[in-house]
Amino acid sequence: MGKSLAICYKSISGGTSVRPDLDLHFNLWGGYSKNDKESFLDIGLKIADIIDIASLDIMLPVQLDKSNVSDLGGIISRDNQLLISIFNENYHTNTNNTLLREVFLGPSNTTKFYIREVTINEDRQQNEIDVLTYRNQSTVRLKKRLFDSCRSSLNGLPIYIRLRVNLGKKLNVFCQDYGPNTWFRRVILNQFQKTHFVDFRINETRNLDSATLNQIFSRKKGFFNITDIRLFIVRGIEYEYISSNKETKYLRQLESELWTKYVFGKSNRQSELKGLLAHYWHSQPSISNSNLLQDFYVFAKYKKSEIHITYLLLFVVLSGLLVNLIYDVLKGNYLTKLWLLIEQWLKCTPPPA
Repeated sequence: MGKSLAICYKSISGGTSVRPDLDLHFNLWGGYSKNDKESFLDIGLKIADIIDIASLDIMLPVQLDKSNVSDLGGIISRDNQLLISIFNENYHTNTNNTLLREVFLGPSNTTKFYIREVTINEDRQQNEIDVLTYRNQSTVRLKKRLFDSCRSSLNGLPIYIRLRVNLGKKLNVFCQDYGPNTWFRRVILNQFQKTHFVDFRINETRNLDSATLNQIFSRKKGFFNITDIRLFIVRGIEYEYISSNKETKYLRQLESELWTKYVFGKSNRQSELKGLLAHYWHSQPSISNSNLLQDFYVFAKYKKSEIHITYLLLFVVLSGLLVNLIYDVLKGNYLTKLWLLIEQWLKCTPPPA
């Protein structure tokens, strides 16, 4: 926790042109499944103009490889219900089986933007991303090939790219649980609650690696004009929201039948998403200084109630032993027998000289 991710781009012009506008959408999933491998971060990038973008970097404070990254653009561009739910607009797409798809609004069929499906595979001629690792961080790079393929097809409209980063057990770079740390507190005091913290930061300079900052400020890379940031933190119903440093916009329950295919890639696991809640934060950052990155920070606190069967069984066993001991003492007059033994011992003990 306490580490920031960063998003920047390499400019074709060398940084002399106007910075492109960027809308960011994040969904942080975790705590809804017993399988902790299914924790991930979805990243949506809506870029207003890609004319000067040679490549785009998403810098994450965790070690990854290419197998941890997958495309979501193909899924949402083929499901109009999902598209409407994500953007909260009456959007729909064309039926062309292409990587670049137009997104229309309402019955007027006005084209609003394009969704680009990203090709991720081992074929160097087709693959459109690289995953670079350095110490404890990784960079997911959208390559020049991707932007070149659609630069002339956008007609001045924005392009939308959506990726998933599978975090698995590495979700702890953004989240942490704190709870009773002794068996006494868990069993005797019956404390089965944990405090769950989420610490999500974007472009916070004081939390970025020095090498990352050097690349950005040396003009080897540029940073976007971030115009909109939306964050959804998705948790199971056993997580009770307590507070956060920023006010939440709203809370919604996700429809399991709609989101199952989006989450798992198949529709036969609906039961695992029942009771799933999403807290939503929305920000339109302001630029305080042209030489600084625009940042975004959410720190949220949850309370999680859980019962571990091991501790419950141990409590039952200990309670049973204690009850039996008390019963045997009362039934067998052990206290009376103990007092008689003490009296006999005192009679046999010689007086002090």
